Amino acid sequence: EGVRVAALTLLGRAIGPAKLIEAVREALPCTQDDSWRVREAAVLALRELAISGDLEVEDAVVALLSDSRREVREGAAKAFETVINKGDADAAARVLEIVGAASEWRAET
Repeated sequence: EGVRVAALTLLGRAIGPAKLIEAVREALPCTQDDSWRVREAAVLALRELAISGDLEVEDAVVALLSDSRREVREGAAKAFETVINKGDADAAARVLEIVGAASEWRAET
């Protein structure tokens, strides 16, 4: 786990433009890792690496907004502004759906 977190952290900082797309593709699967630390590191790396409007990255970031760990959700919230196109109605609708579901869950407990 520690090595994967360190690698993702470095990936987000030390990559040149020629390897950008490859780096994003390497980080994406890590957003679904069993370790919350790896998921957090992956979403923060995507924040640094991703180009706004990449739908696969958008989907990963939006999904992590409802992660079971607060740290991952906070990382996704930080990445959200960077990776989501301003005015993207679909992304906004997905976020509202997540927020609404979270509000309903909190009201029931």
